[in-house]
Amino acid sequence: MSHRDQHVVAGVDGSDASIALLDWAASYAAIVGADVKVVGAWCLHEQADHPSSRADDVVTVALEDRLQHLVRQTCTGVPHQVVVANADPAALLLRESRGADLIVVGAAFGDGDTRAGSALQTVLRQAPCPVVVVPTIHPRTTS
Repeated sequence: MSHRDQHVVAGVDGSDASIALLDWAASYAAIVGADVKVVGAWCLHEQADHPSSRADDVVTVALEDRLQHLVRQTCTGVPHQVVVANADPAALLLRESRGADLIVVGAAFGDGDTRAGSALQTVLRQAPCPVVVVPTIHPRTTS
């Protein structure tokens, strides 16, 4: 990561919707001269306290590869780093955002659902800095 004065933390899940979030974070970072820390977490809640295994390493490497691919598409010319861990997404994002100037997260809405997920709610309540929510709108399905 660079020694820039401003730091943006982007919480992504590796989905295609993450591209819009990373585009927004990278564009903002380029404008204000910030670097971007891309944070991705995966967690099997029922196994959150189990010791690390080879399977954990495989999942972590796969997610990191996916995030690196998305970063190459979106963060051209913006200093960045990728952090991936087997951890609760909200807890990891909050930990990695200490000292950040802005957190950028996504939220998926569709079929009339406008509620934020539990991880997003936690981040919004406990964030140490301002949070930007980049929405992903899913079209309504017809029955």
